[in-house]
Amino acid sequence: MAPEGVILHDFFRGIDGGGRVVATLSKAFGWPIVAGEIEDEKFLNQEEIKAFSLKCLRRSLLSRFSQTLAYINCFRKFSWARDFIVFSGQLAPLAAKKTQGHKILYCHTPPRILYDAREETLAQLSFPGRALFRLLLFWYRSLYEKALREMDVLIANSQNVRRRLQKYVALDAEVIYPPVKVEKFKWISQEPFFLSTARLAPLKRVDIVIEAFKRMPHKHLVVVSGGPEEGRLKALAAGAPNIQFLGWVSDRELCDLLGKCLATVYIPKDEDFGLSPIESMAAGKPVIGVAEGGLLETVIHRETGILLPSNPSPEDLIRAVEFLTPTRALEMKEACERRATLFSEENFIERFKELVFGSTSIGSWLW
Repeated sequence: MAPEGVILHDFFRGIDGGGRVVATLSKAFGWPIVAGEIEDEKFLNQEEIKAFSLKCLRRSLLSRFSQTLAYINCFRKFSWARDFIVFSGQLAPLAAKKTQGHKILYCHTPPRILYDAREETLAQLSFPGRALFRLLLFWYRSLYEKALREMDVLIANSQNVRRRLQKYVALDAEVIYPPVKVEKFKWISQEPFFLSTARLAPLKRVDIVIEAFKRMPHKHLVVVSGGPEEGRLKALAAGAPNIQFLGWVSDRELCDLLGKCLATVYIPKDEDFGLSPIESMAAGKPVIGVAEGGLLETVIHRETGILLPSNPSPEDLIRAVEFLTPTRALEMKEACERRATLFSEENFIERFKELVFGSTSIGSWLW
């Protein structure tokens, strides 16, 4: 008989890394997901996952003022009793004090708005707004750090995030890398284009990728995804026929593009972990990445890709693209495929069982 559990997740707004983690746990153990909001019903139905929305934004008048406040208020009111309660995200852990059971936090990252991105965020506000926001952040940080100390097991999604927890919250964590369904990605062919799958947001540095390919009209770049910077980036690429934007694509289309590209380009700023490089390597395609954050734990320089120096320039990327010829990319195929298997769903589940169930009397005889 399996133990009873529930998974609390901030919200589903797409098939991101956090969504993949909780979906994998839900399928493996049959535990329902409770989220503040669910926008991606199609994904959840396709995966045959039981998921419920607390409808935080629709229930709370606070959402008219601040979505963050609305979620905080919603999760603070939440209470549940189960053998195991998994918290995923930056707001769901605020329910910890009112829940009963063995409490596990899977930390994708401490909220960067509270720590390393705090001053940058405040600088964008007017003086009165800055004062109010400082109070909100002080309150949120107090709640968040108290919630973390309520946990029985603290899991980080990478060594990078583990170091952030040590630095900002003075807590240590075990590392379990997020799961990737590596078997669905296959090497198909080698066509003359590079693929960017990063979300079109400032920290992903897709603008540097576009600047580099504008200077290489003989190299073809395909950009898949969307985000708040889509308009600006399309304007930046205007007049460059070698740069193509496809927007968000289906899982099937993404697998096809990964299977056919020459290599992928992914250079985010201090990425928490990053699933895109794993998916690329699973398809046998090397990654042009950056020696920062989670990529230092996934991509092996000159073996499964090329790692640019920290804070890369367009010139750094141009040199890497010119170096990564079709012959060199093909030589990395087998190493990429081997590397990706370390981050499989099976390894994720086994590590979770070992760490979480092995630490309780419930799990010692059930699994």
